[in-house]
Amino acid sequence: MEKSGQRWYGCALLDDNGKMIGSMAVLDFSTEKEFQNYLKKEPYILGKVWQTVEVYKCNVKNPWKFNRPQSFFEKRGYKKIT
Repeated sequence: MEKSGQRWYGCALLDDNGKMIGSMAVLDFSTEKEFQNYLKKEPYILGKVWQTVEVYKCNVKNPWKFNRPQSFFEKRGYKKIT
């Protein structure tokens, strides 16, 4: 998913003692239907690793700051926000 640009970032969520209490992923899909199809086959959902899933839509300012050059995101239709 990193290669296709659908997964930008993931991390463990920790409590104040450093114990893992969840995880988070920043994903990008072209359409809602594409995202819903992904959820139907997502391994952590199917394997019941994730008991609950919360989805939030967002706009990311300057997404190329993650791990890809600006040109990668421009090809996907993102415009630079300053």
